[in-house]
Amino acid sequence: MINLGKHVLVNGRTESPEILQDPSFIQSLMTESTFKDHGITALNFIWHDFGDGFGFTGIVLLAESHWSIHTWPEYCAFTMDLYTCGATNPAIMAIKILEEIGCKEYDLKIIERGF
Repeated sequence: MINLGKHVLVNGRTESPEILQDPSFIQSLMTESTFKDHGITALNFIWHDFGDGFGFTGIVLLAESHWSIHTWPEYCAFTMDLYTCGATNPAIMAIKILEEIGCKEYDLKIIERGF
């Protein structure tokens, strides 16, 4: 198989639904320097807040591909994916984000991309 990258998919739950209502906390984790520390180049950040009591969607366009998060605070749940091409291991960054969120319950899958 020709390895074109890794795609990490996460389904998670947290005991802190307020984190999932306010994109500013996740935005503070997902800075340009955070990606750079992992050898990833952030090109653009897009966030949409669905309003008071609801969740948000965040997408970061990467030179290496993308990172996204979708939240449902009413279920204390979120989904996240991080896809990078090349030698970068996005699972390391995904686990760091899970720790920062205080996520104790999650399912993480790594998909090797290529042919």
